[in-house]
Amino acid sequence: MLLKMIDQRANLITDEMQRNAREISKEIAVLVHQGHDIDELIREGKMLLQRTLGEVCEAFLV
Repeated sequence: MLLKMIDQRANLITDEMQRNAREISKEIAVLVHQGHDIDELIREGKMLLQRTLGEVCEAFLV
C-alpha cells in the first residue's frame, strides 16, 4: 500500500516536471528568437534546475 502511494506521488512529480520542461523550452525558444544570449540562458537554466530539483526532492520526501 505504501509503495503504491509512493509510486503515485512519483508519477505526479514526473508529470509535472515534464510539463514544466515543455513550458521552459517554449520560453527559451522565444528568448533566443528575441536575441538573448543562449549561453547566458543555459547558465541561468542550470541554476534554476538545481534549485527546482532540490524543491522536488523535498516535496517527494514530505
